[in-house]
Amino acid sequence: MLNRTVQVCAVLLVLCFLVAFPTAGQVTTADISGHVSDPKGLAVLGARIRVASAATGFARETTTLETGDFAVNKIPPGNYKITIEQQGFQTAVFESVELVVGENRTFDVTLKIGSSSQTVLITEEAPLVETTSSEI
Repeated sequence: MLNRTVQVCAVLLVLCFLVAFPTAGQVTTADISGHVSDPKGLAVLGARIRVASAATGFARETTTLETGDFAVNKIPPGNYKITIEQQGFQTAVFESVELVVGENRTFDVTLKIGSSSQTVLITEEAPLVETTSSEI
């Protein structure tokens, strides 16, 4: 009888956890990452990356590491403007970047030498094949 009571309690405990945490493991955001280099292919340290949505007001910033790499995680799905700038280089701008749930988009950018007041608008075509995921 005691053994049966322990089993019932264990099952109820498991059910409570399943009901209490239904969204655990579900992805509701997107991530971006990338690499920023100069025209010689050298990493650009400290470049400022800004991800902003005019529609929602969401904005997040980060800077590149010594390796030129960066990542911005947990971005709500939507349409974004991504700006990459560093003193002594022209600013790179990606307009109308549509991020969807679960996406991990990569932006590898080569900044051109020039004034940061000069802007290079980068238009992005939708990829025909998703190379970073096996999902359909």
